[in-house]
Amino acid sequence: MTWARFEDRFPWHRKIRPLSDAAFRLHVSGICWATEHLTDGFIPRGDLEIVSDVRKPGRPLAELIERSLWVELRDGWEINDYLTYNQSAEQVTASREAAAERQRRAREASARRRESQGESRRDFAESSGDEAVPPSRPVPTPASKTSSSSLPERFDEFWQAYPRRVGKGQAVKAWKTAVRKTDADVIITAAVSYAAAQQGKDPQYVAHPATWLNGERWLDEAPSHLRVVGDAWYPGKGGSWDV
Repeated sequence: MTWARFEDRFPWHRKIRPLSDAAFRLHVSGICWATEHLTDGFIPRGDLEIVSDVRKPGRPLAELIERSLWVELRDGWEINDYLTYNQSAEQVTASREAAAERQRRAREASARRRESQGESRRDFAESSGDEAVPPSRPVPTPASKTSSSSLPERFDEFWQAYPRRVGKGQAVKAWKTAVRKTDADVIITAAVSYAAAQQGKDPQYVAHPATWLNGERWLDEAPSHLRVVGDAWYPGKGGSWDV
């Protein structure tokens, strides 16, 4: 998933504010379409009707060209200053490759931990002369309906790492879907990164856990002010790192 970027005063820009509703809608739709399809702001001539939900885009298109928001080319149109605010296709591809690499490293780390735990249990059994391998976790005792024992495996780790703990029921449902798509360690590591990035921010602007999971936000590129330490990301202080 990619994200189109707009500056906070975009609707009030001197070129944007005088636009008709149709032209404004066409411009925003064009930016979003170019972001989704990684065209670096180019709208092919044959795709204009797909990009626009305006019934007759000719007049709003002329507005955008007149105000130099779009530039007409032989085979389509180019959104002016698109790459000033949005990532290029090359940058998006690099970000996705980096996210895939983080997932690969997290999966390998998880596999190493599981292998190490298995070896420890085997060593314990051999040293004690007991053929049975002891459980890796204490056997749970019967719990009440409000106990966390009914939660999905590893969900509690995610819940403790996430910076905003609201809507737990929806978050549990989203978690069950998310762990079918990727390893739990990948999600938890990304949640730690997201929590670090949200430090000092107003909690109302922090995504709900279910929203974050349903949006597959564990694939997001880590903010540039964070640095990886081990399998997680941490914020720096004053440009230096306390690692």
